[in-house]
Amino acid sequence: MRKSGIYTIRNDVNDKLYVGSATDLVNRRSHHFHYLRNNIHFNSHLQRAYNKYGHRAFSWHIEEYVSNVNNLIAREQYHIDKYNYDTQLYNICRFAGNTLGRTTLQETKNKIGSKLSRTTLQLCQNTGEILAIYASVKHAEIITGLTNIAKTSRIHSLTQSAKTSTRSRTNGGYLWCYDDLYNDHVITSFIEENKHRQTNKPVIAFSIDTYMVVNTYVSLSEAARNVSNVRPIGGTATLISRVCRRFKSRHTAYGYIWRYSNDMNDIIKLRNELQQEA
Repeated sequence: MRKSGIYTIRNDVNDKLYVGSATDLVNRRSHHFHYLRNNIHFNSHLQRAYNKYGHRAFSWHIEEYVSNVNNLIAREQYHIDKYNYDTQLYNICRFAGNTLGRTTLQETKNKIGSKLSRTTLQLCQNTGEILAIYASVKHAEIITGLTNIAKTSRIHSLTQSAKTSTRSRTNGGYLWCYDDLYNDHVITSFIEENKHRQTNKPVIAFSIDTYMVVNTYVSLSEAARNVSNVRPIGGTATLISRVCRRFKSRHTAYGYIWRYSNDMNDIIKLRNELQQEA
């Protein structure tokens, strides 16, 4: 059921906020954050702050529900007047219902369209080398068969909110970037961060009783898929990774001791290490 009312989008870092009203609060919230994530929000003050502080710095609050939609503007103005317009608000307009300084819905749609039609680069996730160039995101998705490339093409978000961003950094095993955002500094930073996210490290399974090598796997995911002797449907890479990293002193998973390694010398070293720990 749709509910109308007054809402605020608050910057939890500096306590500045945006005050608005809506006949459908859930739908309005979705639209606001969609536009902010895509850097196409009609409020330039709020967009710049979002780009600077990142998604996690902003929270959504419902100030009050208004059953009579004819009272929305008056109640919105009431809440605007509670704050200092010059220092506490992101609102472009001093008065509720005033469209001065706002773009039209069609202009916003045009901005979205121009974003999706930007030249898109397919990059090697290890080197940042350009592997292919596509006329648009849609073109790239048609050719590669991938989806949601647009969500991984905003490399500029790395420089704006790297510590708070939870978005996927790759799609289909590749980095993606709009042509006008491609530069050496951003790509280098992007690749360095991506290295810490990769899970394709060789993994070794040791016997709990003898500390001998039972098997080796090229990645966490392969190891998880092959613990069928314990779980017919396979395991999860997360538990194996925690053992490899000694996360919270976890020692075993699925009946084995696990360690990362990509060299036989490391295997011998790790076995001796495990025997000493015992």
